[in-house]
Amino acid sequence: LLFGGRIQASIGGRQISSNTAGSAVLVVQQAELQLFNTTVSGHVGPTGVGVFAVDDTSVSISDSTFSSMSAFPAILAHMQAQVTLQASSFSDNAFGESDGAAFILDGSSSAEVSRSTLSGNTGKSRSALHVSYNTQVIVALC
Repeated sequence: LLFGGRIQASIGGRQISSNTAGSAVLVVQQAELQLFNTTVSGHVGPTGVGVFAVDDTSVSISDSTFSSMSAFPAILAHMQAQVTLQASSFSDNAFGESDGAAFILDGSSSAEVSRSTLSGNTGKSRSALHVSYNTQVIVALC
């Protein structure tokens, strides 16, 4: 699913599963996305991402589950993306030989994470939350 430009979109009460190429959800060029009550699972691929937010976008994720994935990573926020993550879980994701993590923030991105769980995730060098390149993260009540 691709959302780009100055669009505002919502995905709720859905299951996004068994994707094998690219990103399951791609949010680009100042788009805004609300993802709620949704399960993202079974996504595989060496360069694929569960949710990829890039280029000054805003993504709000709540009451959602990211599980049984081997993509790189479950969520990637890049180039000034803003992500709000509430009451969601990342579990049993195996990133194998990739440098993956459940949640990667870089490129001047920011995130607020609250009431969420990151557990049982494995990877070559990162497995939960990876923050780099001038990013800001606020974590509360996790």
